[in-house]
Amino acid sequence: MLGGELGGINKNELLLQLAYCIAKKIDSQKTDSDQTNAQVDISIKVWRRSSSQQIIDLELELRNTKHPTIFVFTDIEPQNINSSLQHIYEIAKLLPHWVLFSTDRSFSSWHLGENAKNTFFPTDINPQDIYGNNFLANELEKKLVEENLKVEINEYLKNDAQTLKSIADNLGTLGNIFQFVKLFARKSKESETPQTDVDINALISDSKNDEKFIRNLFQNILKDDPRQQLLALGISLFNGMFEDQLFTALEKVFTEAWQKRNPSLAALDYSDLEELRDNYFDFQENDDLYEGVSNSFKVVETKSYKTDIRSINILSLGNRDKLFEIAWETHRRQIINALEVLVDIVKESASEKNNYLPGEWDLYGDPIRREKLRSAITNTFSSIGLISINAVYSSLLQLATDKNLEVRAVAANIIASWYNPKKSDGNQNEKLFRILQSFYGTALQKEYAQQSQQINEKIGEGDNIESQDESKQKETEKQQNKNKVDQIKGKVVQETQKTLKNIIGLSEKYQNKEELYYVRKELDLHDYIGATVAVTIGNVIYEYYEGKNLSDDFYKWLEELSESRLRLVHYYFGYHTMFWVVPLHLKEEKMQLLLKKITQKHREFLDWRGSLSLNDGIARSLAHAYNYPENRLEVKDILDSWYSEVRKNVRKQNTEEDTNHYTLLQTVVLTYGKIKYDEEPPILVNDALKRLKEVFNLLRSEESFEYEKYLVVRKGVIDTIYCLTEKYFDEVQSELQEIISTFNSEEQKKLVNKLTDMYLTQFGNFVREIRERGEVEDKDIEKEISRHPTKIEKSMNAWILVQSKPIIQRIAIQALVAFAKAARKEVQYL
Repeated sequence: MLGGELGGINKNELLLQLAYCIAKKIDSQKTDSDQTNAQVDISIKVWRRSSSQQIIDLELELRNTKHPTIFVFTDIEPQNINSSLQHIYEIAKLLPHWVLFSTDRSFSSWHLGENAKNTFFPTDINPQDIYGNNFLANELEKKLVEENLKVEINEYLKNDAQTLKSIADNLGTLGNIFQFVKLFARKSKESETPQTDVDINALISDSKNDEKFIRNLFQNILKDDPRQQLLALGISLFNGMFEDQLFTALEKVFTEAWQKRNPSLAALDYSDLEELRDNYFDFQENDDLYEGVSNSFKVVETKSYKTDIRSINILSLGNRDKLFEIAWETHRRQIINALEVLVDIVKESASEKNNYLPGEWDLYGDPIRREKLRSAITNTFSSIGLISINAVYSSLLQLATDKNLEVRAVAANIIASWYNPKKSDGNQNEKLFRILQSFYGTALQKEYAQQSQQINEKIGEGDNIESQDESKQKETEKQQNKNKVDQIKGKVVQETQKTLKNIIGLSEKYQNKEELYYVRKELDLHDYIGATVAVTIGNVIYEYYEGKNLSDDFYKWLEELSESRLRLVHYYFGYHTMFWVVPLHLKEEKMQLLLKKITQKHREFLDWRGSLSLNDGIARSLAHAYNYPENRLEVKDILDSWYSEVRKNVRKQNTEEDTNHYTLLQTVVLTYGKIKYDEEPPILVNDALKRLKEVFNLLRSEESFEYEKYLVVRKGVIDTIYCLTEKYFDEVQSELQEIISTFNSEEQKKLVNKLTDMYLTQFGNFVREIRERGEVEDKDIEKEISRHPTKIEKSMNAWILVQSKPIIQRIAIQALVAFAKAARKEVQYL
């Protein structure tokens, strides 16, 4: 894993060079006898990043790749991998593969122990370690030649004990070398005798002082040309984007923001970059970038073509932040006006119709461009927000309330970036919690509005009773009824005031009914901003985990989100926040209690029809936690504990305890269906199947649960069996027979459909194999298939012989008939 700035070296280029060198070395180490054998040469696979939300099951990919392979992952982030990096390291050591990563994320964000620095994640590499002791000196000499300064530096060196190498070593990084050359060039032009007038040591010191260098650049070198100052700002706004993409974005900012303040500003071109190139930024080649290819071609054999496009990267991210701080002193309005354009660009990037509009393709044309754009703008808002939270608040609010999740994700990432657990003064973290509190308060307004409506409806009912009786009764009776109505009003108001304080809004009788619990209105900005807060909380907790227990502040936020009555908030809380938080903090007793509390509180939200719910989200979170080896025992203990509690209390029918227990059982069943099983304990796939059989036996007792709850749990068991059948059929097929013998006709039909999908996958793989071998023509494929039944066909033929289980025989016959029909269609297509 290559992280950090590596002294200005392009990590991605280095990673590809490393992959090539490894492949070349392995090839050269082959003996003549090896080469005469039919061995497969090592291959290189490069990951094509398309989104920060992309998740890779890397362990599965490594295990399923049989021949030696070098896997290259550039610009990887922790959330892109579906398990811990430490676990991947342990897996890779056992397989014939190499796995190479580069990342811009800090070491701490990967949640690794200190020993990782010594094994696979070095944090102190410098250029000389990679390219040799003379690397920096050679780079310094090359830059001096490019700037026609070789004569001047040689004149200086005649009168000084220093050498070019000592100057380069003192500078230490490529970025400092670039800055030194620029400063030396400027001083040489200003001085008639540079060999005596130029203070090299002072220039070295200035080159290594980023703030001093950037202040001199922005306020002195560029001050005579306002366009150059704005260009430096513009490059900072869009750092890391492709060059054509950056120019298109810059033109938007110039025309829609800056030219309105100064109409005399001329259009930009590449010649305007010369003063800033190597001074502030440089072009970066993208050797690992290929065009995306549609997989919908029916005849043409597609291939990926390499793109010839560069990115514009600032030499040091620290310089970028310094420039924003310095520019804020004199160009504040230009920056704020530019932010409004950036918001529009992010919103437009989420609209598919903009991808193909004339002039917009450079900005939004493919997923990689959209990802680069959003990443650059996220970093910009993050940096400016640290200077002034008020300057970005309005823009942030627009992003957080957008209906597109890609836009809201930008807002969530911006807010999360402001958290710093190591800040002693706490001011930076206050910005985070201030925004979260303000935004979530907006979301709660929708809950309060519905609660107020319910109060008015109840009071209105009392008023209607009063008006109907008023005309029929005497004045004294009328007064008595009015008093009764006042009492009703008082009770209603008293009860609902208590409800308002707790942000629940419904009586105890109905608070757990989904149709009454959630606010029944169309999605609007309140839902969207609440969802943004949920995503932000998950991102902050995951990103800044340092092996410590979760703070009480964050536990309170998790409980607050679990109490929401906005369905969209619960969706993102269950499927994003808890998904990333639970694996890191599952060992904490407080987290285990919270999971149980959420599961039991929202017991009615997963009905037998299969709607999404917090319970399903908790099951996914536990299954995700199981991907981390250090959590496996905890997951097993939780599932065992919840199941044991159900067994002990299963006879308490139609009680609060009964309802709580059946939701625990429901979540246990769902979790078994989502765990990724392997051959390592403590939970094997057959263990899961045995537990499902126990649950089925429990359900057979008619007195165990009322019918509605029975349907919920049974459907969970059936869905889990479908899932295990699809993924692990070979391992569990004998155990499956006992359970599926109790399936009803509809459940049997769905199982046959699952088996048919499995058959088509095996059928397709076999057809590809014989086509690749070129041994059989397409017209003879049907005969070849009939001679080589698939594994699932062989299993169904075996099931037909199980005379003691008629349902198993019936399923097998139906499946084989379905296989034959499906195969006939596929062969006709071929």
